[in-house]
This record gives sequence, structure tokens and C-alpha cells, in this order.
Amino acid sequence: MRAVREHRVLSIRQDPASKRQDYGTVGFDEHGHFTYLVFPKSLAAFRDARVVGIKYEVVSGSSVRSGAAPRSAKTRRLGKERAATAPRRARSPQPPKPVEPQPKEFRVRLRVTTVTEKDVTVKAMTKREAREKAERELEGEGDVKVVSVSAV
Repeated sequence: MRAVREHRVLSIRQDPASKRQDYGTVGFDEHGHFTYLVFPKSLAAFRDARVVGIKYEVVSGSSVRSGAAPRSAKTRRLGKERAATAPRRARSPQPPKPVEPQPKEFRVRLRVTTVTEKDVTVKAMTKREAREKAERELEGEGDVKVVSVSAV
């Protein structure tokens, strides 16, 4: 209760029946479906603010100190016998575990271009004529480029 007086308690509303996102308010709220976080420093500057976007993975990594749960005014009024039979609050639901991304299938089209060099022997009077005869001979095999012409 000292943490409540020092404004170090954040009450997080987690209603399992609601589709609304969880949110927190500074202070101790006695209504159902609340989780309480106790901070080392005062949250008085955020007293009227609504806390959203709670990162539960950060909260779950912190150390938890066990001890007697704070008794509310309502529990004190019930008396010792009735307090023992009073319904307990349900545990807050665990945040969903992150889903690992699954690999997707892709269709990839590849074009493989190869270069093949062939030595062709032709009979001609000049280098130019030899070049033209060699190109005609390999005409059906795609793009043909003459690299060199030499006499045998």
C-alpha cells in the first residue's frame, strides 16, 4: 500500500471478454481483470494519462518479488472468514507468442547465355570472303561473331 500512496502502481485492465486493447492507469484500481505493476519511481506525472502499447515481453523479463498481496478496503470489510471464501481474481492472460515467419515459394525464371568458340576451316580468296563463308555455315546457331581470321 506504500507503493499506492507513492503513486508507483500502474493498474493494467485486461478484460478477457472484451476485444479492446489492454490499457493502464496510474493508481490502484480494485475492479476485476486488472494486473498491477509496481515501479521503483513515482508515476505521479502520468496520473491522468492512459497508458497504451504495453510491451509484455519487457514486463515478463523483470524480477517478481513475492509477498502478501495488498488487501483492499472491500476485503477488510468482509472480515477474516468471508475474505477466505471471497472469489479470487482470475490470472491475467499471457500475451500471445510471436509467430515465426514461414518461408514463401517463388517462381524464378533464369536465362543462361553461353559462349562457344568453334574453329571452322573454309576455302576462300580473301579474309573477308572467309569470314562471310564461316558466318553462313553457322547461321542457324544463333548470334555468331567472328573473333579472328587467319590463313592456314
